[in-house]
Amino acid sequence: MPISMAADASRLAFVFVCHGGELEIKALLLAASLRDALGDAPELVAAVPRPAQVWGAPSAA
Repeated sequence: MPISMAADASRLAFVFVCHGGELEIKALLLAASLRDALGDAPELVAAVPRPAQVWGAPSAA
């Protein structure tokens, strides 16, 4: 169900996992899409799994 403009977006929080490689790009697009749709109100949290040798390290963008 889409969030209406009347919804209190400040009460929302999104957590997504940011792996190195292709999934890193998809995490960036997810964050940009959420910001575009909901503005600055919801909290966005990018979780980086450890160890980097297993999961890949996100670039230092």
